[in-house]
Amino acid sequence: MSTIVTEIKGIDGVARELNAFPEQAERAEQRATRKTIKWAERMLRRELALAHEIPFKSIREARRVQSNRKAIWLGYNPVKAGAAGKLDQLEGGAMAGRYYFESAFMASLRSGHESIFKRRPHLDKHSRGRPTHWKPNLSVDEQEVALTKAEAVAAREAEKIESRFFQTLRQELNYEMNVRGSR
Repeated sequence: MSTIVTEIKGIDGVARELNAFPEQAERAEQRATRKTIKWAERMLRRELALAHEIPFKSIREARRVQSNRKAIWLGYNPVKAGAAGKLDQLEGGAMAGRYYFESAFMASLRSGHESIFKRRPHLDKHSRGRPTHWKPNLSVDEQEVALTKAEAVAAREAEKIESRFFQTLRQELNYEMNVRGSR
C-alpha cells in the first residue's frame, strides 16, 4: 500500500483577504475540508477504475481517504478478483474482466460471494523444506487485482486537491459572510 499526503497551506491568508471573522473562517474551513475530501475520494475512485479497466463500484473497498486537519491522505488496496469484472472459467485458469489468473478456478461460497480462487501449494512434513514432495492441500487464496497504476493516478489527483480546496474555501467563506452572517 502506498500513500500520498498533501498539505494545504495559506488558509489564514484567504480568510484575512476576505475580512472574515475567526469563527466564520473556522466553520468555512471545516466545511471546505469535508467537501474536498469527498471530492478527492470520488476523483480517485473514478480515475483508478478507468486506469485499470474495472467497475467503478469495485473501487469502493480499495480506496482509503482520510483527513487530519489540513492534510489529506490517499491510499489504495488491491481489488478482489470477483469485483474486477465478469468472471469466466477457462481451461488453464480463470478470467475476471480483462485479468487472467493461471491455474485458478471460479467458486461460489455459501454466502453467495462469487470470486476466483487458487490452491496454495503445501510441503509434505518429511520434505525438510525441499519442494520435492508436494501434497495436495485444500487451502485456497482468493485472488486479487493489484492496482499497479494507482500511485501515478493518486499523484495526479493529489496535485488537484489544493486548488480545489481553495476554490471550495472561498465559496464557504462567501456563504459564511454573506448568507449566514455572524450568527
